[in-house]
Amino acid sequence: MSNPTARAYAGAVATTALEAAATGVWVMAGELPTGKRRLVRVGLAATMAGVGFRLSRLAPDDDKDDEDEDEDGPLTDEPQAELAQEYPSPGETGPTRLNPGYTAAAGGIAIAIMIGSSVLRKRWLVGLDRSGHAHPHRVLALRVAALSFAGMLPARLIEVHEGIDSDPA
Repeated sequence: MSNPTARAYAGAVATTALEAAATGVWVMAGELPTGKRRLVRVGLAATMAGVGFRLSRLAPDDDKDDEDEDEDGPLTDEPQAELAQEYPSPGETGPTRLNPGYTAAAGGIAIAIMIGSSVLRKRWLVGLDRSGHAHPHRVLALRVAALSFAGMLPARLIEVHEGIDSDPA
């Protein structure tokens, strides 16, 4: 794939699929004995941290420009230029502040999603047990992974789309 746009979308889909698979493994480990379950989950967390570190090292760093900066910071002829960047003029507005209502609503939505997904997982597991399924945690893991993938993918694709639209190139 030589098209950077296609590469960005493929990366978003691959990252989402990896996280959904990790979610499925985490849930599937629920049927293991306590010691093995903890070992699998610690191994999964370490693997995901390693993959995340590796991907962050491979990602291009758009914020750094070696020609304009050295070890001490931006190169400027005037020391006032650096201060002007940090503090706005009296007529300019400072950094934007988030509305506390929006922040509380976003936190509430995140908590509601966590509680709702926990209730849904418990309901699915009880239903699978009641129907006599041989491996209910495996089926539950597939359901949760699919739901996780479907829930995260649209946000990731929108993020990539907005990143592509904001590029000046």
